[in-house]
Amino acid sequence: DAASAEAISAENAPKPDKKDDELVEVEVHSFSVTNTSAAADTVIHISFKVHALLASDQEAAFKTAVSSSHKVRVRESIETIFRSANMEDLSDSSLSTLKRLVREEINRVLRQSYVVSIVFNDYKTIQQ
Repeated sequence: DAASAEAISAENAPKPDKKDDELVEVEVHSFSVTNTSAAADTVIHISFKVHALLASDQEAAFKTAVSSSHKVRVRESIETIFRSANMEDLSDSSLSTLKRLVREEINRVLRQSYVVSIVFNDYKTIQQ
């Protein structure tokens, strides 16, 4: 029977990888951090918003974790990354190292690989 043969082959077909259209953006938090170690005799004020890209089927669990059960630990780990970042990482136009560190740290704190990618919004630095 052709219909059952098609159904069987569809079941055995490889599942598509997560595409960008299956990912959702979830705001983690807005931050304002001071870094005193990136440059000698300079204080750098950094403000930014962190958004996590993750699979749409994990959105509810992730939101609960970052807004209640793990809220303080996630925020503290992100602040620590920016407080200890060097000038090269802070001034990188793509912020790739900071994005990777934030993604890895959120996943480590939550003990699950929710976050596929990180997006920073409203990123500003002021040196004094």
